[in-house]
Amino acid sequence: MRNGHGRLAATARAAVVALVALASATPVSAQLGGDAGTIVLTADMVERLVAGLEAGEAERQVAAKEDTPYDRHSRAVATYETAKSKCQQGQQTFANRMAADEKMMDEYNALINEMVEAQGRGDSRVAMAYNDSAMAMQDPSCIVKEPQQPGDYYAAQREIDSRAERQAMKASGFTRSELAQVRERAEAVLRGGTPPGDLSASETKAVSARAGELKPLLGIQDPPPPGHCQGRAGTAGSGRPARGHGTSGASAMGECVTRNAAKHENELRALGERAEAAQQAGNTGKLMAIADTMQQLQMAGCQGAR
Repeated sequence: MRNGHGRLAATARAAVVALVALASATPVSAQLGGDAGTIVLTADMVERLVAGLEAGEAERQVAAKEDTPYDRHSRAVATYETAKSKCQQGQQTFANRMAADEKMMDEYNALINEMVEAQGRGDSRVAMAYNDSAMAMQDPSCIVKEPQQPGDYYAAQREIDSRAERQAMKASGFTRSELAQVRERAEAVLRGGTPPGDLSASETKAVSARAGELKPLLGIQDPPPPGHCQGRAGTAGSGRPARGHGTSGASAMGECVTRNAAKHENELRALGERAEAAQQAGNTGKLMAIADTMQQLQMAGCQGAR
């Protein structure tokens, strides 16, 4: 028969085992005393976050392939954005192409004339058709229209977000509030911000070690490297600033327009003569088209000169 000390020791061991089992089956927030606790970003916590985010993204990919008004709209938006970029590239070269091809210019002017006449008659449908034809001359992608959102777009978006969140919670084992907190703290580390609550060096290290996986899942893009910029820049290591630095935006724009005027002097002179003839003939549509072409020649590449 056990003495009193033996029974007490056995009871204590049983209590410890029960507490360990309870802790392993209890959500993180409950272990920390509710939502007010701060979750420590250990390597295991970050691993669970990655698993959850990947599961959520996989659910979004599944949703993207479904044939619903929301998903059809999302695919149409992607198509439109691609076409928009291609159209902008075509517009940048259109003035030069048209200035070098009088037949093309005449065709473009004819379309503009028809469009103006249709507008004068109040026939918006025909006017839009001529406008589309004129835009197609710049690039066929220019006639791709921006899709309109379906009436239940935001409700459908919320449903997909909810589906993704449920899968993320299931894969990570976090509750909704835990997932939000871990995500918020990890994202703050990756963005170089100040995370909520205290953050140790080991937590920063745990998050940074998985940065390559976490950043795409969180939609974080790395900034361009120092010294990298778009457009015309000064020669690296030369100590000379990029053109336009140290001058006002208006001055840089003026310099750009002046350079274009000198570069296209002959084309602009010929266009000016045709514009004068169109004005004398009372051909407003043709005059507008020629003026638009002249402006495109003068402003080519100047939008970024600020």
